[in-house]
Amino acid sequence: MITNKLQKRQAFTLIELLVVISVIAILAGLMFPALNMVRQRAWDTAARDMCQQTAVAWNALLIEHRRLPPVILFEDAGEGNIIKLDDGDVMVVMNTKTTSLLNWWKPRHPKPSEDAKLYKKWLSDKRINFSGYGIKDWPKNLNDLYLERTTEQREWGLIVPWVRRWVADADESTVDIEKVEAGTVRVLLDTGGDGKIKLPPELGGEVLNRTAVAWVYADDKKQRRITSW
Repeated sequence: MITNKLQKRQAFTLIELLVVISVIAILAGLMFPALNMVRQRAWDTAARDMCQQTAVAWNALLIEHRRLPPVILFEDAGEGNIIKLDDGDVMVVMNTKTTSLLNWWKPRHPKPSEDAKLYKKWLSDKRINFSGYGIKDWPKNLNDLYLERTTEQREWGLIVPWVRRWVADADESTVDIEKVEAGTVRVLLDTGGDGKIKLPPELGGEVLNRTAVAWVYADDKKQRRITSW
């Protein structure tokens, strides 16, 4: 009799169905945070590679031309995002103008003021117009000499992978600029020429035997950083 009843049974009971749904919900709840963590780690790895690539790019520029661009050019390109340190070094945000220096800079004139004039003329000749945080007509034939950047990174500056979530539309009225700023690579350069870089207090204040370091904030509240060193 019992065997016959089991053979005739063709469906789950309501309780069994609820148990299965509960188990699936528990497994999904455990899985999704793990997937988000893996994705964030992948973004962090790509961001660290980008910071290292940025530091290598400035080092390559220094090795090729024997010196970095003068501070006056960073002041012109920094759009208010330059900080001059006591030892002569500078800290800048790798926005579109700062990145353009990597394409342009060669020791052309002994006077920095003349370099600034030539730099502005170069921007004009290339018809690079800067509007807010993005470049609206960056020439397609102007390839980066030291950096490989996506179209999005060319338009908004050198931004890390997770900022793609925040830059949903190229229209500046719809973009959270604070998040773009937080996710833009920063660089500290040895423009003082002593072969050393002293990190700011927020980065630990350590003195490094380097000529360029880069870092980025991993969230818009600037509470977590990813560095190139």
